[in-house]
Amino acid sequence: MLARRNYRAAKQARHFATRHGRIYDPSGQPFIPVGANIGARKTFDWNGYAPMDYQGIADNHSDDVLAWGWNAVRLNLLVADNQTWSYIATYGYGAFLDYVDSLVDEYTSKKIVVMLDAHDNPRIGDGSLYDHIMAQMVRFWTDAGIRYKDNPYVWFNLINEPDFLDGEWYDVNDTLARAARQNGAGNIMVVDAPCWGQDIAGSPSFPTAKFAYDPSMAPALAAVHGNLVLSQHNYGASQMYTTDQKLTTYIQTVQAAGLPLLFGEYGYTIDGSTTAGSYLRNLEGAQAVFNVSVQNFAGSFWWHSTHGDKYSLKNSGLSFFADGAPQNNLSPAGTALWSMAHGVTD
Repeated sequence: MLARRNYRAAKQARHFATRHGRIYDPSGQPFIPVGANIGARKTFDWNGYAPMDYQGIADNHSDDVLAWGWNAVRLNLLVADNQTWSYIATYGYGAFLDYVDSLVDEYTSKKIVVMLDAHDNPRIGDGSLYDHIMAQMVRFWTDAGIRYKDNPYVWFNLINEPDFLDGEWYDVNDTLARAARQNGAGNIMVVDAPCWGQDIAGSPSFPTAKFAYDPSMAPALAAVHGNLVLSQHNYGASQMYTTDQKLTTYIQTVQAAGLPLLFGEYGYTIDGSTTAGSYLRNLEGAQAVFNVSVQNFAGSFWWHSTHGDKYSLKNSGLSFFADGAPQNNLSPAGTALWSMAHGVTD
């Protein structure tokens, strides 16, 4: 009943809404988010802080996003202060909120969805900062719910690649979801799958874990909070989703559980190296996303469009807006994403 009330409230506020495993835009048309992860200052911004015109900061590049044909971006943020070099630790929480506001205003004014991604891990290090980090994540999602409840183009990606399984995974997401929803925000809410976002229950690494689409997991969250989307990170872990057939089956299984699906991260490097498992598995997982996601109404966000880790959309290894123009010097992945995005938005 609560999910139905949330859906009706979202419609009344002309928000995006979820229904029968798909996302619908404020006009009621099916919506497939296609874009990339982008860096904010001091978070995946080409290896650190730099002036506004620096190569890896997404500030002032919304027109380049439109040139790419992207209708959405995943804005990577650190919303806690435990990293001493982070924006909050350096400039304070109030300044951080103002900075996020500036990015949200720039992108959403052009009807580009900004999926706020809390890229924090409460269990970082020895776990002694768990309560501190969780409290600050709750603080941020409470404030985000207040600030953006009237902006349908802001989506809430509650926690990146959660280091939790089963009941713990549910409880952490439920805590953050309640913070975001408590002041009436009906915005799309995105939960990353368990198993570090991979959703590879039954694999050697997670032999007894539950899948995100288990009735007690994401569907249960959706029943309570409404307007919920599942995100999987398809780097090819355990080869569970590295072929077109396997990935299509996964997409359809998630949607049959009543959940829209997007791929919050997928990608491979321009030089054959890797920071996420096997380069070949990364490549296979990305190709499967390119091949079957759009036709199955699943969204996707490339990793990464500004960070200097060689998962680049340009042969130069630079940011998505570099090399003179967005369409110049595209890597093979850049060429594939350019085509896919324009196929959705043109």
